[in-house]
Amino acid sequence: MNTYKKIFYISSLLIGSIGLSSCEKMLEIKPEGVLLADEAVTTPEDMQKLLNSCYDALANQYNGTVQLFGDLLSDDIEKPFDGNEFRTEIWSRNTNFFNSDVGGLYGRLYIPVYRVNSMDGFYDKIAGLTEADIKRMKAEGRFIRAICHYEAVKLWAQPYGYTSDNSHPGVPIRDKASQEPIQRSSVAAVYDFVIADLQYAIANLPSTNGNYADVNAAKAVLADVYFNMNKLAECRTLLDEVMAGPYTLSDSIDRFNQNLTGISNEFVFSFISNNANDNRGGQFIDRYRSDTKVPDVGLRKEIYDLITSDTTDIRARLVGVVNEGQANEFFVSKKFNNDYFGSAYITLTKLLLMRAEVAAETGDLSTAVTDINKIIKRAYPGNTAKEATTALGADLLVLIREERRKELFCEGDRTYYMKRLGAFGSSSVKPVTGVTIRSAPWNCPGLALQFPSTEVTSVFILNETGGCN
Repeated sequence: MNTYKKIFYISSLLIGSIGLSSCEKMLEIKPEGVLLADEAVTTPEDMQKLLNSCYDALANQYNGTVQLFGDLLSDDIEKPFDGNEFRTEIWSRNTNFFNSDVGGLYGRLYIPVYRVNSMDGFYDKIAGLTEADIKRMKAEGRFIRAICHYEAVKLWAQPYGYTSDNSHPGVPIRDKASQEPIQRSSVAAVYDFVIADLQYAIANLPSTNGNYADVNAAKAVLADVYFNMNKLAECRTLLDEVMAGPYTLSDSIDRFNQNLTGISNEFVFSFISNNANDNRGGQFIDRYRSDTKVPDVGLRKEIYDLITSDTTDIRARLVGVVNEGQANEFFVSKKFNNDYFGSAYITLTKLLLMRAEVAAETGDLSTAVTDINKIIKRAYPGNTAKEATTALGADLLVLIREERRKELFCEGDRTYYMKRLGAFGSSSVKPVTGVTIRSAPWNCPGLALQFPSTEVTSVFILNETGGCN
């Protein structure tokens, strides 16, 4: 059997084993398929291709799908224009277990998890795999597995901080290639699992790794995890380490145009596209593109007004209004008006915003000002009056939060950020109380997606129903 056929078979096995449709059982594996997999992975090259398929499966969900599902719950996105009932249910924050879009994403997030776990059964069977190969592959696998669980727990569970001990239900932790139904672990346990995988990745990933995960990528993701846990000291340490690395802030506000010089220099980890046939931003384009079609999803007037309120803010180029002043007026994003682009998982822009907030929260106003001014100088070129100073005091944090919203709209950040403010918003710098997301409490039931019917077993507890109104 040639290599191409081997990898085709292993990919087919692993894709089929997850159960992509809402009518199939999650993670169902046919015994005869397991034998086929053993035959398929026999060389170090096969193992590398299997690992590459894990990245590919993750990229296929982080192409705008994961980000859109999060943002549909937020206060930045308008009700879908296209009438898609499943995306409208997400926007209405009233999903049920028959929603095939939600169930499909849930199942697909566990595809790379299953593949990573399957790799553990091959390491001691493959002749020619060096210790260095095994160390790197395991670390990359843990990195991928951590991201999948992290994204799942943010979408299908109430946030960290919802309960005092985070004992509220999270998502299933799958650390083995198993078909057995399992119950949901607590949010605390899921975060502990994610942290452990990322710490393993940090300890074993190389300092450089081409387009794949390296040690700084793992540190940056773990910093984001700690940020959402409100573990500010741990977050700050990692941010300082990553931002001392080889990353530079792009001069452009357009992170979704790979043809611009310097864009990739601010990507800490991303999924790369080289042409339109390998489009890692496909769902961003399909849902938001507004120059060649009416987008499926648009912006709320609130975020449009925020971004366009200052005429010196060049981010106004990234939004638009259609049929202005008419009864059918609507607002759109222009961020994704390209034929193809890669999807950045974490960027220097986000790290600067994160460190600025952490610094402001902990009284390091000098660092907070330095970091946020890098964002401000790019957004308001030549308008020095917009630059922050330490004299802002408590209002500095308000400014940082506003700039974050302007920078990261439609990138899958807003809902989780607002949940974090709801859970941990009271700070020594600027208290935040009564946090709402599109007029709903930050912890209302509908802000956690419902699990698919494929998870309905005697050991599995579904999310509370009732929406947000």
